[in-house]
Amino acid sequence: MAGTISRVGRLAGLRRLLDELDAHPTLPVPSTVTVEVRAGNDLDGFEAVARAAHLLGVTALSSPNGTYRASRDFGRVTYAVVYHPLHPIEVAR
Repeated sequence: MAGTISRVGRLAGLRRLLDELDAHPTLPVPSTVTVEVRAGNDLDGFEAVARAAHLLGVTALSSPNGTYRASRDFGRVTYAVVYHPLHPIEVAR
């Protein structure tokens, strides 16, 4: 239940932000919205990004430093879910 309340509150905050940006056209708007996953261990972090990738209908990708990312474009805005591993590993190329 606490997670639902937190999610509802955050979504309401995002809607208020959109209203504020709409009301003030001179404010800059983001081209990317990035959600950084916080996890107690790397497996949970990677799984969170993999779940997001599945829901977004995209493939999650690893960078050379091990950062795991899933992103999708919504018009001119990109939504990204990113996990920076606690124990970075070199990804084979």
